[in-house]
Amino acid sequence: MFFEVEKKFILNEKQREKLLEGAEFLSEKKFTDTYFDNDEFSLGLSDMWLGKRDKQFSLKIPVREKKEDLINKYHEIEGELTIREIFAIPIVNDFEKDLKSFGHKSFCTFQTALKKYTKEGFIIDLDEANFGDWQYELAKIKLLVKSENQMKDAEEKIREFASRFGLEVKHVNGELIEFIKREIPEIYERLKKEKIAY
Repeated sequence: MFFEVEKKFILNEKQREKLLEGAEFLSEKKFTDTYFDNDEFSLGLSDMWLGKRDKQFSLKIPVREKKEDLINKYHEIEGELTIREIFAIPIVNDFEKDLKSFGHKSFCTFQTALKKYTKEGFIIDLDEANFGDWQYELAKIKLLVKSENQMKDAEEKIREFASRFGLEVKHVNGELIEFIKREIPEIYERLKKEKIAY
């Protein structure tokens, strides 16, 4: 089990070149993400994100000291059986049907082209998300740590690493929050009030 510490950035071409200089290319892949919530958007308003990447379900649960943190820290739980246990959803049908019977339905689906690199122990993801009518490009700098008490140190390491390449640590929407901002603005306003979005 790992905890993910991540910071998102919007890069210009010069920043991208500088960040990737000397980086080791790891992989390139395309996948489809689908996210689920109920009509009240109770998961999202708790900064919990239930998603499916291709066929694999995951749940991101926030791990942060205060809502204003500029670095995203989540505990990521993978696999439908573990998620069923967390939400007490019995096995009746396939997971998606059982989610629907509990009031959770898909509200967002998009395709992402991901290029993954490593540099100085950091993972660098370059994402191009395609929402059909529009696209959104992001860079993510990540560290995986084994325990919650290592997260603060990882956060500081990401800040130092990013600053060496002229990247400013500020609030940047991830793909899903950007979708909500553009497509479900009333939910985005509620997320802003909860300091989940900015």
